Amino acid sequence: MLTLVTGGARSGKSGFAERLVRHEHKAGIYIATAQIYDNEMRERIELHRREREASGFAWRTVEEPHALSALLRRLGAEARLGRGDETGGEASGGGPAVNAAMRPQRVGEAGADARGVDPGDGVETRSERAAEAGADANGADQAGSANEALLAGTASRDEAPGVLVDCLTLWLSNRLLRHEHEPERDRLLDAEIGELVAAAAAFPGRLTIVTNEVGSGIVPEYPLGRLYRDWAGRLNRLMAERAERVFLVTAGIPVELKQLQYRFPHGSSGEGGS
Repeated sequence: MLTLVTGGARSGKSGFAERLVRHEHKAGIYIATAQIYDNEMRERIELHRREREASGFAWRTVEEPHALSALLRRLGAEARLGRGDETGGEASGGGPAVNAAMRPQRVGEAGADARGVDPGDGVETRSERAAEAGADANGADQAGSANEALLAGTASRDEAPGVLVDCLTLWLSNRLLRHEHEPERDRLLDAEIGELVAAAAAFPGRLTIVTNEVGSGIVPEYPLGRLYRDWAGRLNRLMAERAERVFLVTAGIPVELKQLQYRFPHGSSGEGGS
């Protein structure tokens, strides 16, 4: 099952995505796409890592700022082998990629320039997480049948580790900066986005991806910022089309959009969009 979690900066989307994985699994693989480019970012990432470790949940972190689709394909293939899908045998646990992902890894050294990216994207502070915990407690009595229906079948947590990618738009920034001055930039980005969407849609287990909603503010004044905004909107739209669940988190409140989605009558021409 593919789940997309979107929202603005500091909206609580990463905290919600982590809680969702903890609710549905006994362990998780955390795929971080951020690159460290200064001490502040290093400190934010280390704080985020420590908070995951302090949660008591079996998180393991994998850092992959570029080859995200290849990593998802590898984890997916070995998950299938681990449960006997391709061999017809008994489930035997994860393969090398899954086992490696379930071992702690060090934070990588300094990465690329991060122009046009909010350093706080995908990294939430201790105070924000405390506020989210309080919101969980205050809203427990309001969960009701809507959440029960939405999370039907997840009462018994999955033995296989849940996979969480945080975040999609940082991966896009990494790839955009890599191809920025190449004459085939748009073709390369389009191909890489298509490859990533296909890999996510084909993932055999529960995959949760965090992204940023970047197109609701003012128009960026510089060309690279406008290019990033446009590609982020396209990437989010394509991923949402393939996802079974899409959550929009605003002011810490998650809303599942697929349940609210307007569907045109069969045979109508109400398709497309900008």
